[in-house]
Amino acid sequence: LFYDKLQTPLSYLPADTIILLMDPAALQKAEELVWERVTANHQAALAEQTIMLPPADLFISATELSKQFTVNKAHRLHDFETTVPGQQDSQAVKINCGNHKLLKQHLELQRKKEGLLTPLVRRLKDWLDNGDIIHIACRSERRRGHLRQMLEGRGLPITEHGSEPLALQAGRETIHLYPAPLSAGFDLLDEQIHFISELELFGESRIAAPRKKGRIKETAPLNFEQLHIGDVVVHLDHGLGIYDGIINMKTGKTAGDFMQISYKGNDRLYVPMDRINTVSKYNGLSDKKPAITSLGSKAWNRAKAKVHEAVWKVADDLLKLYARRKQEKGIAFSPPDAMYEEFEESFPYDETSGQQKAINDVLKDQTSERCMDRLVCGDVGFGKTEVAARAAFKVVADGRQVAILVPTTVLAEQHTET
Repeated sequence: LFYDKLQTPLSYLPADTIILLMDPAALQKAEELVWERVTANHQAALAEQTIMLPPADLFISATELSKQFTVNKAHRLHDFETTVPGQQDSQAVKINCGNHKLLKQHLELQRKKEGLLTPLVRRLKDWLDNGDIIHIACRSERRRGHLRQMLEGRGLPITEHGSEPLALQAGRETIHLYPAPLSAGFDLLDEQIHFISELELFGESRIAAPRKKGRIKETAPLNFEQLHIGDVVVHLDHGLGIYDGIINMKTGKTAGDFMQISYKGNDRLYVPMDRINTVSKYNGLSDKKPAITSLGSKAWNRAKAKVHEAVWKVADDLLKLYARRKQEKGIAFSPPDAMYEEFEESFPYDETSGQQKAINDVLKDQTSERCMDRLVCGDVGFGKTEVAARAAFKVVADGRQVAILVPTTVLAEQHTET
């Protein structure tokens, strides 16, 4: 309606852009299915006498798409050797490659008998002795550094690379590490080149990016969606009363909305809406209904004074307790070593920033003489067990015991299995 001719995303590509078509047969079927749906929708719209442009004016046809692929020199990648109409044999390139499904299964099987690194190191040494080229893609620069320390500790020659373009024909006498995530590895069999993904060696990647927890907003003092007439509420200055709802009343010449609260002796308090932050819903420790306060009495102030005094007493006791704990000397465990890093690499996922901070803080406590008094908090599935497992491993590695307390037998069995 606004343009003489619509453009496709391909129209914005430079003429020398190379397009890769993965599984052309599947792409063709998908293209046919799309056109079938588009045509059916167009026919349905015409039957309902809806104004609709012809599909050819809105969508690129198969013929136009094929012409665009010719301009941009599209390369078609097939899983198996196949014949393409109009293509000469000289235009086809056969790449003999393989995946790592069997390698992954073999490593998983051997790890149960020999540990995390031994079967992998043995396979890498076999490839090096055979003169093969080995590229390993790591999830991050930090993981690349960890993997280098682990493999060099087993006597393997390592060369670290940055973000520069990968050189296929790199040195055959060393293993090349790159900070570039790769979902799955593969082999170029004729060239004797192996591309290994760290993910297939040490665990699967997350399907989605880690959830980022935004800053938690402070909740309002009173949530009207959870408040019903007859509920007990607490006024900061007047104590416990019964919520009677919101009423509109006139004070002087001005009308406004007020919260009505009933107290003992049928006394009522009207709280202006701009002072609603002084009221909150009562949340008791039991289902027993609390005693309603008498409006104007000193009982509420005496109760607040007692609570204030009790809180200060608890705070004072805690300060004395922590002062004594700070003077006590605990057990200083050894810093993380190669065995700890090997255990750390066995976890399938990268640590989140919150996890890494908790791990570092716990290790700092463990390697100091100060008694540790730390609580790790987090939502379900956010990796608290991984933090605890590292701490437990450090204790056991230094020749001491760990006790893990869980609330249920089911949870105890889960921890035993994992």
